[in-house]
Amino acid sequence: MSSNQKISELQQTIREEQSLIEEYEKLIKQKKERINACQLELWDCCTHVWVRDYNACFDDICKHYCSRCSLWRDRSMYT
Repeated sequence: MSSNQKISELQQTIREEQSLIEEYEKLIKQKKERINACQLELWDCCTHVWVRDYNACFDDICKHYCSRCSLWRDRSMYT
């Protein structure tokens, strides 16, 4: 195998792998958006029972979570 053939093969492999990475990143983004939509729907339909998280640090933005759905008490975290 010549050096030029090896270079071409390696470049093609790199392009294929980069293409796969881009597809996976797109899929991950879609899945995150779907999770976010489900969390918002869950936020709206759950009758929350808020519980203090005693493991939260003093400067954490949110210190309460729902014992039913496990979402945090700050709805803006899910938008």
